[in-house]
Amino acid sequence: MQLTVYDGAGTIGGNKILVETQGTAFSFDFGISYSIWSSYFEEYLKPRAARGILDPFTVGMLPPIDGIYRDDYFPSSVDMKANFEAHPEFRKLELNGILLSHAHLDHSGHISFLKENIPVYCSPLTAAISKAVQDTSQGDFEKEVCYKIPKEENEDGFIKSSNFKKVPAMGRPFHLVNPGSVGDRLQEFWKTSAAGRELVSHPLTELAEINGLPIRRYTVDHSIFGSSAFAVETKEGWVVYTGDMRLSGRKGHLTKSFAEAVSKLNPVVLITEGTRIYGEDDAIDVGYNDQVNEDNVFQNCLNAVKNAKGLVIADFGPRNLERLLTFLEIAKQTGRKLAVMSKDAYILEQVHAAIPNEVADPLFEETIVLFRDVKSSMSTWEKVLLDKYGHKMIDGRTVRKSQKDYIVCMSFLDINELIDINPDEGSVYIYSSSEAYSEEQKIDFKRLLNWLRLFNVKPIGVPDPSCDFKVRDDEKGYHVSGHMMANDLLSIIRTINPKIVVPVHTEHPGFFKKQLEEYQVFVPQRGKKLEF
Repeated sequence: MQLTVYDGAGTIGGNKILVETQGTAFSFDFGISYSIWSSYFEEYLKPRAARGILDPFTVGMLPPIDGIYRDDYFPSSVDMKANFEAHPEFRKLELNGILLSHAHLDHSGHISFLKENIPVYCSPLTAAISKAVQDTSQGDFEKEVCYKIPKEENEDGFIKSSNFKKVPAMGRPFHLVNPGSVGDRLQEFWKTSAAGRELVSHPLTELAEINGLPIRRYTVDHSIFGSSAFAVETKEGWVVYTGDMRLSGRKGHLTKSFAEAVSKLNPVVLITEGTRIYGEDDAIDVGYNDQVNEDNVFQNCLNAVKNAKGLVIADFGPRNLERLLTFLEIAKQTGRKLAVMSKDAYILEQVHAAIPNEVADPLFEETIVLFRDVKSSMSTWEKVLLDKYGHKMIDGRTVRKSQKDYIVCMSFLDINELIDINPDEGSVYIYSSSEAYSEEQKIDFKRLLNWLRLFNVKPIGVPDPSCDFKVRDDEKGYHVSGHMMANDLLSIIRTINPKIVVPVHTEHPGFFKKQLEEYQVFVPQRGKKLEF
């Protein structure tokens, strides 16, 4: 068995973990490496879609593997074959599938570049959220995860999308592993076009093997619904991949159940994340920060809303639906309406389609209203959504008249809606997301605080420039990470008890060698094969 970590080795995110055994090749995730992306690109300097695969390949975001990428992303004006073959790690390969742990783009985004016939294995929720994200992100060629928009060359040799009236979008085959049940509404959504272009899709099917190798999927707790860990049986033994996981969410017990279940498989290899390892000598004592969980976040945010005298603005990570549902319950308990943006409502609808007994249909949830932001034009999916929600749609002027009646879910990118709202005295901005990890994020926080000062809105939990954009100690507890701390992670690994540990999705893989002396720890190098 051979294992090659093309991304996720010594860095957080971008996981592309190739496993080859018994004539089968599959990858655990195939995501965007934002550490590489941000080294070369930014908001106004992005990979050139007109050059297809060239830009992401040149900067090292895509492995030099012939035979796995879409043919329509190879412009004839560029000799991509020569570029591939000149790479020292060039190889040819038939890829039998992607085992997708969850719908965050650092795990899924670069599926966009793969051949459309390569199947994806995941949970029903991951399929639903991935398609909703793609539907609402039209025009971004790094987000064609569920279906591809066929490309063609113009007379200048540049790649462009083909005529949407003549050429349909082509769906990728998605297989659901241990799905429980797949309702008709989710199947209908899966084959529905949101952009006006016809969509030719495969139905969502249930499958628990890849080219003859048995697969088991386990639901784990993370900051996005539908997150999964996987185990694949090979002749060498079971190979287990954790994806991203935590214990601090309301479904943390599922992460423990996963560890206990796979321990019975006596796995030969465990590929584990290590996002929240902060150094090779990381102390594993539990401090206040490490004890915060989603229940604490709920109570702290509830108290903040109860004390607010005006408008409440809630800012949390995109696709963090658990946090959105937290604020929905808070809105119910405080007698406010929860105003969500169009993308949130769209994704909520599809999550409801996947788990109708756990998440209500936002169209019929009385506490939810749709906030229409100011824009001069709308995409097809948004026009349909706004028409459907017309009876429960509001805008900044509506909120302005009755600010104590609303919690508005918006991010920094929506902050100029405050001009129309003109917040009353006693309004608050609850920041329920991660701290700044880059200079660009620090600049964004400076701008956010400028807006809040302009309208005299009280920031709560917003990273403070006076302490290097960390959250002040007296304002902690409004957010909890999607990943687990060192002591919890070591406990999970020892419960699973593999023969070999391979740390990925971490900047400090040496920590594992130091703390797990009783196991063989193989620290991967990017693009280099490990053989077992």
